[in-house]
Amino acid sequence: MKTLHSFWIGLNSVAWILTVVFIILSLLALASPEWLIFHVGCQLQVKSYVQETRKRGLWKECVIEETGQFANQCYPLLGPHSDSNEAGTNPFWVFRAAVPALQMVVIKAVLGTAMAVATILVLIWRNPFDWKLRAGQYTTVAVSGILWFFGFIYYISLVLMIHLLVMENYVPSENVVSAPSAWSKISPDLHEKTRVTYGYGFFVAILAWVSLNITSALFLAAGSLVQPPR
Repeated sequence: MKTLHSFWIGLNSVAWILTVVFIILSLLALASPEWLIFHVGCQLQVKSYVQETRKRGLWKECVIEETGQFANQCYPLLGPHSDSNEAGTNPFWVFRAAVPALQMVVIKAVLGTAMAVATILVLIWRNPFDWKLRAGQYTTVAVSGILWFFGFIYYISLVLMIHLLVMENYVPSENVVSAPSAWSKISPDLHEKTRVTYGYGFFVAILAWVSLNITSALFLAAGSLVQPPR
């Protein structure tokens, strides 16, 4: 029973630590200025910032070049000063807003879940006889399912980010300068000469999602034990 006790505590401790890791990684990803990088592979007569090599986060797009007319300037993707503020003229604004919104909801929900489960598990560990026989087991199984659901929502936000990039390439919208589909109006060669790669923010978000799924699996493993420590 002592071995079971230690194993149960160990699994839950590692799972809780990974929950904290998810929160840290997801916050870093949310604030990252570099989810996408637009590499402009030719010299063009610059008329707009989209003709410069730049990086895009969830909130704004910034020119990487340190010289030139648009050097180090940033342009919001959301809000009243962006080209994403009117649903009628921008078919992308819902997705641009949905990605960070979903991630913020998940981060807050996971933080609340982590605090609640930590409190419950400490009470079970310190006062096992005040709880029913399988209270710890049911708690960890329930938390596993809840975290898996939050992980699924976070995954949807990543899929929406990829879908947004596809939409911006193929859905015509001349009013949204930051979308590749509008670049032909600025320069006929810009779309073909621009290469898009994923930045570190996107990969940090993937790591956060993986850590949350591992957390869910560890809580489920702890819940598979016959009973909480006695």
